[in-house]
Amino acid sequence: MWFKETVDAAIRANMQIVAPLRPGFGRTSIYEGASSDPYSFALEMEELLDHLRIDKAALMTVSSGLVHGLAAAQLMPDRFTSITASHPLLPVLGDEDLEGTNGYNRLIPQTRLRFPQALRFMGKAGFAFVKTKGPEAFAKAVTRASAKDVEWVSRPNILPIIVEGLYVHQENGYIGNYGDISFAEDWRPLLIDCPVPVRLVIGEHDRNVQWNAARKWAGELPHVALEILPNCGYLAHHQQGPVFLKWLKSDLSM
Repeated sequence: MWFKETVDAAIRANMQIVAPLRPGFGRTSIYEGASSDPYSFALEMEELLDHLRIDKAALMTVSSGLVHGLAAAQLMPDRFTSITASHPLLPVLGDEDLEGTNGYNRLIPQTRLRFPQALRFMGKAGFAFVKTKGPEAFAKAVTRASAKDVEWVSRPNILPIIVEGLYVHQENGYIGNYGDISFAEDWRPLLIDCPVPVRLVIGEHDRNVQWNAARKWAGELPHVALEILPNCGYLAHHQQGPVFLKWLKSDLSM
């Protein structure tokens, strides 16, 4: 989730980081049954927190993890102080929800809405492109990433993460975001009725986020705020790690 320097800073600030991955990511297994219920992962988060005896936490999500974080907050409203969502994927029910974004974060939801049978092929094509052309070429051609993000994707300590992700995706036969609930269901009520404050965080150079939707939700819902971080893009939580730690530590003190 973060590089060592950010984790070390959290430890020095007397913070404990627990970072469970959604099923199918990292070295986790995929769900046996339907994965369209956001509470399925929330129940596992509850079991984990019970096991670790953690009664209070500030929740951070990345990209399409927001829906699962919102479900967890609904399930355990007294356990979480807030949700900080880096590069949040917001509800997608039509083209208007994708205004302001481009690249694969626009292409995949549109495909999910219109041609879901093509998603698995697109996932395989994406993996093949990265393996043959490299992550930098993928960032430029497919995600249409900003120069700030291409610079980060090209860093040596990023490459092992990408390679490991490819290996695990192929090993598990998982299609990741291509079949995620984020593109399949109407989960607007989870955001509208969220019992804790939600902080949507976007890097100023991010070209793959739903800018219009983020501004819309922050403008309409009093418990939703939009934070735009300077000098970073899609990888905002890596590029501005100390800022996220400051927010999370402040939220934990509430």
